[in-house]
Amino acid sequence: MSGGTVPDRTVNREDWIEVTDGGACLKYYQQRGSYFLILIHSSWQGFWISSSELEKVNFYVIDWMSFLLAEKTGFYPATEKGLVLREEPNPKSKGVIWVKNVNYLITLSGKTEGQWAEVKVTWPRFGLGEKKEAKPQTYYKGWIKILDDKGYPNIWFYTRD
Repeated sequence: MSGGTVPDRTVNREDWIEVTDGGACLKYYQQRGSYFLILIHSSWQGFWISSSELEKVNFYVIDWMSFLLAEKTGFYPATEKGLVLREEPNPKSKGVIWVKNVNYLITLSGKTEGQWAEVKVTWPRFGLGEKKEAKPQTYYKGWIKILDDKGYPNIWFYTRD
């Protein structure tokens, strides 16, 4: 490059996620010591950056489990097929209900085991039926695998009001 110019680059949508209304975070894909692999969809091989470099610009690294547990809003299934609420944190445990769309509200208790979290599920989410008539809500308790096998969220939340 001549003249000290920096080329324009676009961050691919797959490399970041909205976490607040108008606020986003970069995803990291691997960790080696204090270094994190970022921007793998925005560049040929991605970039490795140290946590100390991120801290210099007031960024910090947080894993998905800690991020989800710190979030105070309710969640919904982030997978098209939905999630099974189970009696115990085990895929072979008895299923309680199938949590399959945004009409279910998932609230984390704070208790976790591996990729699983103890939750309360409320259905319907807002206590309204299709015709907006009042409908009693039903509550269920159990465990949901909130992270998939690769460590990414199986649940998400509304970032905008």
